[in-house]
Amino acid sequence: MSLSSAPKKTQLVSSEHANSLRTRISAAPSLIVAEAAFDDNDRAEDIHRYPTSGIVSNAQNREDVLLWRALHDLPAGFYIDVGAEDPTKDSVTRAFYERGWQGINVEPVQGHFEKLCDERPRDLTLQIAIGDQVGWITLYEIPDTGLSTLLREVASRHQFEGLSCVERRFPITTLNSIWEDFVKGEVHFLKIDVEGYEAQVLRGMALARYRPWIILLVATEPRSSEETWYQWEDRLLESQYEFVHFDGLNRWYLAKERSHLKSRFAAPPNVFDQFELATTVSARDQRAKAEYQLQQMRESASWQWTAPLRALQGFLSGLVAKFRNSGHR
Repeated sequence: MSLSSAPKKTQLVSSEHANSLRTRISAAPSLIVAEAAFDDNDRAEDIHRYPTSGIVSNAQNREDVLLWRALHDLPAGFYIDVGAEDPTKDSVTRAFYERGWQGINVEPVQGHFEKLCDERPRDLTLQIAIGDQVGWITLYEIPDTGLSTLLREVASRHQFEGLSCVERRFPITTLNSIWEDFVKGEVHFLKIDVEGYEAQVLRGMALARYRPWIILLVATEPRSSEETWYQWEDRLLESQYEFVHFDGLNRWYLAKERSHLKSRFAAPPNVFDQFELATTVSARDQRAKAEYQLQQMRESASWQWTAPLRALQGFLSGLVAKFRNSGHR
């Protein structure tokens, strides 16, 4: 697939209007991201449907694999992650950040916010809530989980199930404000995971004006397979977004002006995506490290000096075992 020879620029910039949020925003440099434009007349689309090399997937439901399939032609890109949580565990954006992408993480929970600031210096991380209003709101934080929510009824269900809940006040703003204050250029994907608050987040966004290429958002009740997409899908469809995929947790929508990517959502993540799971890679790395340490120990002088003692110990253990066996006959 051909790429534009003169890429545009995507910039992350600030404005005076955002000053009230500065104490809750991580220090970050201006972000400049090259946008690669697809050629709609390129008839080799099917050849490039799958990437030539896969990613290491950290995402909970392999969302990053499907996003990589859709956007792998871009040399770099830009994302907005509303409800980012941990910078690595279950992260939809980790694999992209490792490939030079950057973007905006929205995460009010203090522990997650601090880790994102530490591990994602190229990103801008905002410790705020997102909805359909500007002001202050109560966050019901469920410690040590990804279940914190802005909805009292959802928090009450978690408490009924035995989870603890801490109420905290946070500033809340809209996606419109995020775009106006911090974004200049293309957003290649927008991910929304806000534990039941998805409808309010969408109501705070002018989809006719701000056009992320791909929008994926959680479409079920928290900790349940009960679908909730009917509460907000009309807004997306009316704004010229097309439903292209459901992965059991998220519904995926594609801007109609990006319809040339639709075929890439026809199948779930599979062997042709050539991805590896982060847990598999981690286990392999730990095993390799343990084998290396063992080899180093075996090659050490102390290991060689004590070899006769280990041989004698093995011989004596064998004699003891033989004696005990003979005593039971």
